[in-house]
Amino acid sequence: MHGPRGSRNLALYPAYVVCLNGFFWFPVFFLYLTDRVGLEGALLLEAIYYLAVVVFEVPSGWVSDRIGRRFALRAAALALGAAYVAFYAGTTLPELAVAQLLLALGFAFNSGTDAAFHYDSLVAVGREDEYGDREERIARLSFAVVGVSALVGGALGAIELRLPYLAAGALMVAGFLVTMFFERPEQAADAVAPRIDVQMAACVRDLRDPLLRWLFAASVILTVVIHVPYQLYQPYLELLDFQVLTQSLPTPLVTGAHAFVAMLIASAISSRSVRLARRFGLDTTVLAALALAVLLIVVMAIALHPLIALLLMFRSAPRALLQAPMNAAIAPRIPRERRASFLSLQSLAGRLAFSTLLFGLSFAVGDANTYPNLVTTALIAAGCGAVSWIALLVASGRAGTITVAEP
Repeated sequence: MHGPRGSRNLALYPAYVVCLNGFFWFPVFFLYLTDRVGLEGALLLEAIYYLAVVVFEVPSGWVSDRIGRRFALRAAALALGAAYVAFYAGTTLPELAVAQLLLALGFAFNSGTDAAFHYDSLVAVGREDEYGDREERIARLSFAVVGVSALVGGALGAIELRLPYLAAGALMVAGFLVTMFFERPEQAADAVAPRIDVQMAACVRDLRDPLLRWLFAASVILTVVIHVPYQLYQPYLELLDFQVLTQSLPTPLVTGAHAFVAMLIASAISSRSVRLARRFGLDTTVLAALALAVLLIVVMAIALHPLIALLLMFRSAPRALLQAPMNAAIAPRIPRERRASFLSLQSLAGRLAFSTLLFGLSFAVGDANTYPNLVTTALIAAGCGAVSWIALLVASGRAGTITVAEP
């Protein structure tokens, strides 16, 4: 006897999360790009990626609401698999730009759809009250998988910088096979998204709610400030020259081990994130997490020292604190027929903001990976983050205390 449609999804969804988060390339991607096209070219490629996500984000969310979550997740898996093949084969700026476009397409189709698919599946079996706690467990799993794959990817990258992309592509094939067994939740047929322009207008109207508007702004700022240490920690570790200090460890192995510890820390923090948000209020948790993210950017500009490299192991802590509770606060407040579109619009705004920052930084720094260039990058980013944090603090009074529902 089969259970309600959606119960199979709940069993398979963690497997999809494992395949999606097999980021073996995570500890070497910036090293790989700078090796091919230099620091200026790497920043430009990252800006291309974020601009591409801006282009793909809203249409992919609308496709998810209109055609279906399963279709969008399958498209995401195919695009990501193709991206990893393109990275493996690419050597020039145009070739790597194609890889970045495919990567953006894959993550855009997954963005918003994964959280909406998870929530829809719970609604289908009458267990939507478990969403916050289940998202907490999914976040913990995600960080743990990223950590393990980073450790393996660092070892592979020490042999050849392209190998982590090959491993990620193989795992993404398995991810696509998992999506083929997903079923459409029963409630998925209850509401169909209207035309994309009508859909986006409805999402914008949702922002009349002060609480949703504050969460939307917080998500945008979070996207910017957490990605700066993510972009800069690899060249920072390379500048420390661990190969000379240890006479045995190549930089990819060090960055892989560094990422492994960082993700284990994030996994441990995410396992308590919803409970912390319930205890202190999501608004307080958001402001604390963003302050930590800005502080980490600042310390990178203070000095080039191994102790700061240890502090950078906490670079994913802000996202770990906020990922599950923010999803739990937003998803129930948005109707099913535009849930993925709203989450995609929110992601789009954050990535557009970060892409704008990256474009500015690509002109503000030189091509060489030097510490003065890194300091300039970090200080500009930290200044933007601090101003945004102050604005968010001022606006928090109008949004009120934001709570996360109990199961």
